[in-house]
Amino acid sequence: MSWKQSAWGPAVPDEASSKSTVSVRTDSTVAPLPKPARPPNATQPHTSLKSSKRWRLPALVTGNPIVVLSALWAVLFAYFSLTQGHFLTSANIAQVIEENSIIFVVAMAETAVVLMGGIDLSSGGLLSLSGLILVVSNHGVPEWAAIILTVLGAGALGALVNGLPIGLARMNPFVVTLGSSSIFFGLADVFTQGNTYVLNHNSIASTLANTTVAAVPVALIIMALSLLAFYVVLRWTFYGRDIYAVGGNSQAATLAGVRVGTVRVVAYLLVGLSVGLASVLQAGRVASVSPTNGTGLELLAVAAVLLGGTSLAGGKGSVVGTAMAVLFLATVDNGLRISGVSSFWQSVVTGTILILAVGLEQFRSRFASRGGSQTPKASATERNHAS
Repeated sequence: MSWKQSAWGPAVPDEASSKSTVSVRTDSTVAPLPKPARPPNATQPHTSLKSSKRWRLPALVTGNPIVVLSALWAVLFAYFSLTQGHFLTSANIAQVIEENSIIFVVAMAETAVVLMGGIDLSSGGLLSLSGLILVVSNHGVPEWAAIILTVLGAGALGALVNGLPIGLARMNPFVVTLGSSSIFFGLADVFTQGNTYVLNHNSIASTLANTTVAAVPVALIIMALSLLAFYVVLRWTFYGRDIYAVGGNSQAATLAGVRVGTVRVVAYLLVGLSVGLASVLQAGRVASVSPTNGTGLELLAVAAVLLGGTSLAGGKGSVVGTAMAVLFLATVDNGLRISGVSSFWQSVVTGTILILAVGLEQFRSRFASRGGSQTPKASATERNHAS
């Protein structure tokens, strides 16, 4: 009887020989197969449940930004309601709506820009310059026509000065919008010579900013329409999908046939149109136009977008989160003001919130890129025990 060596174990009898004999070899010993070595990059076994509970991150860090922000806002709202008697009055609520309608309208469009991986730091300067367009256009034409010209003019400036260099020339959006902000503020100072122009209190702009319809402020209606419009555009239109695609991966979007340059130009056009509308609301609210009307607006708009969960890298976020962030910032600002806190400290609080929002967003991105693991690496003892 002949034997044939198998590549996968001990020797086995040859088929031809096995037909002529039934004797079986019993003196061979089978050596145990060696245990395969673990590759250097193999995934380590999970630690115990007890260990994972110790290292689980709080929901405040890893939770849904909208849910977390809503919970924080509810706590703040309850605190100021209980400690400040003037906080819940109808007059104070109307004032909060009127003051923050400008930031709200601009932040909706700013969300679209950040979603595609850009940023706009020129909205404050453009608002100051747009107010001047309103004043100039109001001479010789009906006021409603002047308002339309203001909105369209601001949109054209946003597309030409910001959109074309960023979308077609592929210049850095931070540098372009920072430079255009200086240009817009400078032009507003040149044309006004630092003066303030007073508007009629019975103007259409004042009606939009300060009046109510069936006990509902017109400014609140404008805010709701702005939120609805951008929500529909970003959620249910091809352009909205292109914005998310460009923000997620612009090169892949280009290979998929998306006109990345056009998407960027249109986004800055939308910011310009929104800033034009906000300038009308601002002029109507204070019944005047000043070259300093838009100071600090860009910081508040960007802070609201990032605090609402929109990724600074693009591709992730929503206008719902931005709307919730504007409400949160408005509550903080109004509550501190009623409490007697200096306006200088309010600026400190706003800047701190902005830094924390960016830090949390970066932490969430790194946490998600690591697979969402909430447990540390296993120790040497645990690895030896598992092996």
